[in-house]
Amino acid sequence: MKLKTKVNLLLFLLLSQYVTSQINEINLGENTWMLKNLNTSKFRNGDIIPEAKTIKEFEKYGEEKKPAWCNKNFDKKNGSVYGKLYNYYAVIDSRGISPSGWHVSTKSEWESLISYIGKSSTQKKEFVNFNAKPGGGLIFSESAINKDIGDGVYYWTSTKESDYYSFSSSIIYSSYYIDVYEYHNSSGMYIRCVKD
Repeated sequence: MKLKTKVNLLLFLLLSQYVTSQINEINLGENTWMLKNLNTSKFRNGDIIPEAKTIKEFEKYGEEKKPAWCNKNFDKKNGSVYGKLYNYYAVIDSRGISPSGWHVSTKSEWESLISYIGKSSTQKKEFVNFNAKPGGGLIFSESAINKDIGDGVYYWTSTKESDYYSFSSSIIYSSYYIDVYEYHNSSGMYIRCVKD
């Protein structure tokens, strides 16, 4: 690993530990990030975001291109631990899902973060102190939603790739790896916001 990457990862760890105890945000490179996943059931204007209580319900909202959220394993207690999983239609809804003064992170902002801390690390702590808990996701593939829970965490970006796919960032703990990929808009992922 290059010296610059090691130094940045060390700074990332140290700054995360300090800021976590002070406020729920951290400056990393060019951007200020929230240290928690979004956990709202309402749009910015107060309208309710529908909750999907089963995989079938989540699939239906996706098929209809309607916004929806669910908890990991559809268990309410997981919301306070991991935040909520949203489909992409909740991300791009014109009513806005992020708090005032914040926005859903973009593909370029994730790429900037990856460039800053490095794509991979031998230290799992860098991701832990970013509060990126391994909450998995609901990944849509081959016309079905597949649970992907445990070893990684998936985050939507606000950057659309096509009518059916958009970009997301995934952090995989077993290989200590972070990168940006494309996933179907009906998938369920977490949201991490960046300050305007």
